[in-house]
Order: sequence, then structure tokens, then C-alpha cells
Amino acid sequence: MVEEIENQSVAFIGPEGSGKTTIAKRLSLELNKPYITTGDIIRDLAANDQGRLGIACREMFSAHRYLDWQTLLKILANRLSKADSAKGFVLDGGFRTLEETQQFKDMLLGIDRNLPLTVVHLRIPAWMSFERLVWGPNARKRGATRQVVWAADCQNFIINWASALV
Repeated sequence: MVEEIENQSVAFIGPEGSGKTTIAKRLSLELNKPYITTGDIIRDLAANDQGRLGIACREMFSAHRYLDWQTLLKILANRLSKADSAKGFVLDGGFRTLEETQQFKDMLLGIDRNLPLTVVHLRIPAWMSFERLVWGPNARKRGATRQVVWAADCQNFIINWASALV
């Protein structure tokens, strides 16, 4: 399988707790391509960028919502235009809305990243996502509000994709 996707970029989408990070990191090492996670980029901008993008990321976190698709694609364009991704990348996250998904390929063309793109959509039952993130032995410890944030994230992901697939 690795040979089949060697000259491509790969993006993983799915709800939190579906295994995107675990699989994307392994594939990145196997393909020797940069592992890029939207979550880390957004957290870094929120913590360190005093400009428009940093402000947008901080507002997103405080409101427990997604970035608008134009802002997310601008952030990804900045990161994916770096030299290390010229021959492809492994992307963990993104594609939370139909607009992001529809405009992603055009964004890649705009930054001269015209490689084939494979999108892997990981699906798991909501109860499994909840257990992995909130109650399970490897749960992410993010404080008492984690359950509320998880519910909102799952609902947003499902609503965005359900409406797109109808």
C-alpha cells in the first residue's frame, strides 16, 4: 500500500478519537513525509501569533467552534507552502466543513502543490469517541468541560458532513 501512495499527499478526516493522529503519524514515518496537524498549528497560532490569525484561533477556542473555512485554508496554505511539503505531506485533521473540502484542492494548486491527494475518512461510533476522549484509560485530560466540548465537536462534524451527503 505504501508504494501506491508514495507520490501523493494523504489527509485524514474523522471525529475526534477516531485514530487520525495515530495512523497519520505512522504513515508519515513510513512515507518520510511531514506530519502536519491542523490542531497543533491552530494551538500554536493561538498561543504565539498576535496578528489576525492568532486572534481568530483564540476566539475559536473561547467560543468552542470551528474556524471559518477561509481562515483555516489560509493557515494550511501558509504551512503547506513550506519546502518540506513540496513532495507531499500527511495531514491530520481539517475538512470539517463542506466548503473546506471543496476548496482544499484549489488552495493546493494556488501554492503549487499539485500532487494527487488521498483523503481517508475514519468513522467510529460516537460512544467510542466519547470513551476514548473522556473516560477511557488513555483519555485526554482536558478538564471538566471536556464532555461539553466533545459533544459540540461531534455534533458540528456530523451536522456538517450529514448535510453535505444528502
